[in-house]
Amino acid sequence: MKVTPYRANGCPKTCWNCGKPFAVRDGRAEAVVGHDDRLYCYRTDCEHAALIPLVHALQRESVLQRAA
Repeated sequence: MKVTPYRANGCPKTCWNCGKPFAVRDGRAEAVVGHDDRLYCYRTDCEHAALIPLVHALQRESVLQRAA
């Protein structure tokens, strides 16, 4: 049997940033959906990788709205 990085339904088993498995709570794997629709774990570095580009985009958008 070959081990793959994806579950049978096509969902990844590991974080896109660090490659570590997602935390499992109550029998379910938990992940953060990043700005690029990839799944990241809740480790600090990975959360930042997932969300910082989104924060920058929202900040730019609000600056443009204020300027208009």
